[in-house]
Amino acid sequence: MTEAQAPAPPRRSLEDIQAAIEALHWSRNDVGRIFGVDQRLARRWFAGTVECPHNVADWLVRCADFMRQNPPPERFEYDDEPAAGDEDDE
Repeated sequence: MTEAQAPAPPRRSLEDIQAAIEALHWSRNDVGRIFGVDQRLARRWFAGTVECPHNVADWLVRCADFMRQNPPPERFEYDDEPAAGDEDDE
C-alpha cells in the first residue's frame, strides 16, 4: 500500500445494510432506483447473494444514522393559523 492509499473501510454486514433500509423505510426497489441499478441487483444485495458495494452500504448506514438522530416531526406546525377557507377541501 502506498502512502497515498488509505486502508479499505471495514465491510458492513448484511444485517447492518438491511437494518439501514428498514430504518429509512425504503424498499429494495427504492434503493435500486436511487442508485440507478436494476431492481433485481438491489434485491440481490439485500439478500446477500451479491455483495453490496461498500460505498453504497456505507451511504445507506450513514443515511439511516442521520434519520435516527433526526426523526421527522410528530406533528406539523405552521407560523400562522391557516386563513378561513384554506383548509383542505372536503
